[in-house]
Parts: sequence; structure tokens; C-alpha cells
Amino acid sequence: RGDALVVRNAGATATPVDQSVVRSIVGALMNFEIREILVLGHTACGMKRDTTDALDRLKRCGVPREALGTHDVREWLGLLTSESESVRAMVTKLAASPLIPARIAIYGFVIDTQTGKLEFVAQRDEEISPEGGVLRPAPPLAEPKSAPDPRPRGPRRKSRW
Repeated sequence: RGDALVVRNAGATATPVDQSVVRSIVGALMNFEIREILVLGHTACGMKRDTTDALDRLKRCGVPREALGTHDVREWLGLLTSESESVRAMVTKLAASPLIPARIAIYGFVIDTQTGKLEFVAQRDEEISPEGGVLRPAPPLAEPKSAPDPRPRGPRRKSRW
């Protein structure tokens, strides 16, 4: 139908503490004809930071470390060191999930927030076994071919209007 179900979260990831992304995808599988899953991260992600910085920022917001309980801060928040690696890990996690049928294609990209360019990161292998996800290495990106200039050549004509 051309419709898209968007499941948006911080860091384009699912943590062991929060499985809402997988749960939302399973809900979509039950209610729609899902054929593909696209994991889309972006550059300049606010979740790309170290633990100390995250704790400092939480403290400034009035959230003490104790509020997170005994959870590992990096894991609980889903902090990432690389947008590409986060997307690759999410594709792997979804591909390995017994809740996502092997017939569902899974792709991972990172969009550059400055240029809008998409970088292909990973995909579920086409010959994946039902036991888990295997990733095929990302192919090299081809340089986009420039489209011909649609503007007419020669002197500009005056408009009648």
C-alpha cells in the first residue's frame, strides 16, 4: 500500500531494559502486511556520548544517578559510540529475534543531517537461517549519477504573463 509505520526512539536502538521497539514491530506484523523493516539512524545523534557526560546532563536536569537504580547507565540509556554501529547492532538484533520472521527484509541506514545523504550500513542476509541473523557486509557506495539539467539552454524568453 505504500504506507509506513514509524517506530521512533532515542539512538535507533533497543536496550535489554526496553523492548518497546521489538514489541511495536510485532504489533505491526500482526496488523499489517509488513515486508520490510528500515532502521534509520542519523548523524549528530544526542545519544552519542560517554557515560560521564550523560550523568552530568541528567544531574543538571534534576535526575540523580540513583534514579536509574542498579542498571548500567550506558546500557539503560542506549548510549552509542557510533551511529553506524548502533544501526548495525539493531539490524543484527532484529534479524536474530525469533519474533521477526525470516521472510522480513531488514535494512539499516544512517542519514546525514547536514546533507540528507543516506549511508547504507547493513541488511539481513537473504539466506538467513531461522535461528538467527547474519549480516552481509555493506557494499561500497556508488557515486550518484548526476541528472541532466532540466533547464532550457540559450537565451531566456520573456513570459507572456
